[in-house]
Amino acid sequence: MHAVVIPFRGPASGKSRLAAGISDAARRQIARAMFQHVLNVACAAVRAQNVLIVTGSRTAANIARRCGATVLRETISDHNAAVAQAVAHLRTRKFTTVAIVSADLPLLKPSDLAALEQCARGGRLAIATDKGGRGTNALAMPLSLGFDFHFGPASLFRHRLEARQRGVQFRLVHAPGLTDDVDTPDDLKLLAHPAALCTLPTVGRLACSPAVWTNAALTVAVSGEACT
Repeated sequence: MHAVVIPFRGPASGKSRLAAGISDAARRQIARAMFQHVLNVACAAVRAQNVLIVTGSRTAANIARRCGATVLRETISDHNAAVAQAVAHLRTRKFTTVAIVSADLPLLKPSDLAALEQCARGGRLAIATDKGGRGTNALAMPLSLGFDFHFGPASLFRHRLEARQRGVQFRLVHAPGLTDDVDTPDDLKLLAHPAALCTLPTVGRLACSPAVWTNAALTVAVSGEACT
């Protein structure tokens, strides 16, 4: 079986680099909306119970459970440790492949996740880089593969080096849904794309529109959470 892992710090602390350009309320709203969208897409691509959310956030855990996803409580406040924790958990189940996907991909589609799964099922490591060509927005692999994760600065180089050292074939997967992430205030323009956050109800998309990015009194909630 194939699993999708989505690590998420939670809306309260996620996307901290956006704080320089928007209100704190808008930052939390956008972080939550992008997480909800990625979760919805993952649940559409694989069965909801095969989606694993690793988080220390009660809010994120509640959102995930309402969609039928599995929640693994993050025990170490470190992204790579959280991913390793999730992969170790999956290895104790009947899963054979996994895709680790960032929670900040507003253009993500099920077909993007299918491309990652296909590579992993073929015994290869699949990496989707960020738009700068240096980071790693998604990584898929067979669970039989021993692998150390290096998410963070220059992670693409580190992941490719890890693959070479282990003699593992890898493939770079290119798709806007996997490449276009929201990390800085300049990236917020992605949320104005017609396909952005397409799994959310209209009210959820409007809550992340340019008109409210700087509205400190933002109160519109991303409602459900359109789980599939």
